[in-house]
Amino acid sequence: MPKTTRSTLDKHCQERKLECEDLEKLRERSISKLDDDAALNHIGTLIDASRDAGFTRGADRAIYLLDEFAKRDLNVQHGAVLEYFRSNAWAVKEMTSGIRGTWAWEHPEREQQILALSRAAAHPGLSNSISCVVVRS
Repeated sequence: MPKTTRSTLDKHCQERKLECEDLEKLRERSISKLDDDAALNHIGTLIDASRDAGFTRGADRAIYLLDEFAKRDLNVQHGAVLEYFRSNAWAVKEMTSGIRGTWAWEHPEREQQILALSRAAAHPGLSNSISCVVVRS
């Protein structure tokens, strides 16, 4: 096994710090001045980055931003995507909670994910927005 030098460890820590700083900046960004498409793009990016990094606070912020976004006068396509994104944010929360795959009877994050997917599937804008909904296990 090759030895890890101090400079390699320092470089890795610096890279992780930059990732954390970038995620914090992404998490802190407001959607109030963004149009609907840009706001959804930002929220989707935050959810994906949070999933990749196991960043619970990013998922929490995405859910908050989705709640704020839902207050807008949305077209039907954006309404369906909103619920689909909400299910993805709850999936990140489940993944980072540490209970995924356990035999625990209650899974609040999974329950919220299923409810959001159900709302997305029943939404009139679904056929115009999402061609396929895949639930990751």
